[in-house]
Amino acid sequence: PTTFTTSFSGSTDDDPSGIPSDIHDAARIFNWRVVGELCETKPEAAAYIGDDGWTALHHCCNRRCPDADVVEKLIHAYPDALLITEDKGWTPLHYACRFKAPNDVVALLLNLYPERGQVGVSRADRRGRMPLYYAVRYSAPPGVVGLLMDVDASAVLEEDQNSDSPLALIWDDYAEKLDGRNNILKILVGEEEARRADVIMYSLGKIFVELDHSSELHDRIERAQAANERLELREHVLNLWDKANTFLKAAFGFKNDDESTWRILHAASAIKCHSTLFLMAVCLHPEQAMEVDQNDLLRLNNIYKAEESIEGTRPSNLTALHLAASSSATGDAGKLVLTQLLAVNPNAAACIDTEASTPLHRIAGNKCKSDWTADAVEDVYRYHEAAIRRTDANGRLPLHRAASAITSYNSKLNDEAVTSKSKICNLLREHVGAASQPDNFGCLPLHLVAENGVAWDAQVQALYEGNPAAVRVRTGVKLSNRLPLHFAASNPNSDASMIGKLLEYNPLAASQADRKGKLPIHLACESGHSWEVVRLIHEAYTQAITQAEQNRRGWHALHMAAASEVSHGTLLSELLKLYPNAATVSDEQDRFPMHLACTSGKVWGDGLSSLFEANANAIRCRNQEGKLPLHIVA
Repeated sequence: PTTFTTSFSGSTDDDPSGIPSDIHDAARIFNWRVVGELCETKPEAAAYIGDDGWTALHHCCNRRCPDADVVEKLIHAYPDALLITEDKGWTPLHYACRFKAPNDVVALLLNLYPERGQVGVSRADRRGRMPLYYAVRYSAPPGVVGLLMDVDASAVLEEDQNSDSPLALIWDDYAEKLDGRNNILKILVGEEEARRADVIMYSLGKIFVELDHSSELHDRIERAQAANERLELREHVLNLWDKANTFLKAAFGFKNDDESTWRILHAASAIKCHSTLFLMAVCLHPEQAMEVDQNDLLRLNNIYKAEESIEGTRPSNLTALHLAASSSATGDAGKLVLTQLLAVNPNAAACIDTEASTPLHRIAGNKCKSDWTADAVEDVYRYHEAAIRRTDANGRLPLHRAASAITSYNSKLNDEAVTSKSKICNLLREHVGAASQPDNFGCLPLHLVAENGVAWDAQVQALYEGNPAAVRVRTGVKLSNRLPLHFAASNPNSDASMIGKLLEYNPLAASQADRKGKLPIHLACESGHSWEVVRLIHEAYTQAITQAEQNRRGWHALHMAAASEVSHGTLLSELLKLYPNAATVSDEQDRFPMHLACTSGKVWGDGLSSLFEANANAIRCRNQEGKLPLHIVA
């Protein structure tokens, strides 16, 4: 075998930076003694990066260096290596977790430089996988998983490109196997009933629901005791169940020593998880469906959050149904959770959280649950229909929340299909008066659709028809007294159909400024809309192109388009054709559109050349900071 000494002089021929490869070469052949010595005598060599993106620290972690002292010296020699990624997007920590590096080595990677460790533990590779994924999948040494979760446990629920998460690796793999399905079903319904069930043809959720006829809590609690006894007899399932609980406690930041306050049902309801994990929770702990979270789940805000949370607070007083209504679980899996929770505790549909939201408010505002029937929105509504007329802390009805979370359906769906699926259409059908009720900020549902929507489809048309006057209504002062057209113009996702219909129903809106003195054309250019969209607004009110915003800044539409980082050069060219003089107007900071375009990253062939032709003198003008356009782009 090759032996290195501390006098070895590594090659720098292939490294343009001139950094020697001594440490890198020694690490590649497992010569840990030399790696440690060179880190002290030639620490600059630790910064060498090979053609494949590997540092010496990558090699140490990949080759499972057994000497923590060597790793510590290597990290001190070049701390930046902790966050360097190679071709697959792997950091040294990814390699350490994948290839079973010792516990003390992983501890150094995480804690020697805590800020870098915090970033590294949550950094996903090109497949969307964080280090925790590899530690779980490849059975890292005892203690490693705990170290990772102590730094950042949010990775427990993070899915990769295949929708696998560390939690799924623990539970789903077993639950999908025939043996796992059989054992879990026996725990859920008992040996006798399980023998009659066909676990191949039917989902466990369907079998469980069909066999669990009673919704009486005392019956469920009695059956839960028997189910817990059956779980104790199946050691492998019990171990997986305990591990899943441990992972979820970490993910939610649960640190209370009093285990009686841990609500696995709330945790399982709040996330997208395997159906059997939720079924185990509701079967073993049905009483938790009656309980509310009182800030016990400390990291709940990372997973569950209202669309418009009250500033400085996070929601509390949450039932499991609230959490399920806001989860990302969709289709049959999501519907199973909601319908089971409703069956166990029908009264939960009427409960309000600290933001005065019922489960109907939550599910209406959930972008993931966009289908009225398939996502069980209708089920939640039917259990407490009065919620449709209740306002939350922001004065919003469920219709407002649905408008904020409007979903654009597949263009192949006809209007009838869209109307059937849409939460907006169904909520309107049940309470058409909601279209005319403003929230605490003066927003009607149509304002929220204009702010958050994309296209004018059947559901937006239904909302308009529910209150045609809404296109002429301004919001309150806090939202700058805006019309729906102002919101659509400032929404970079709204397309020509949205803008066009709002102009059709209220053409005068194109000539009306908001409280900040901005016309719709100003807002559209500021948002970087395409010329196709801006042209519609211009044609509705052609004088706007020559009018500056009515405020101290005094920008024209051209200034706004030039300052936008997402606007296209075509927009600048067309605006200049309509009003070239705007290129000669400077603002209060002595900035011409040329300065603004340079600041926003425009290039010569995509906007700058047009501005130069309209006002060549601008390249010789300094702004108040003394900068020429050339200084800005340099």
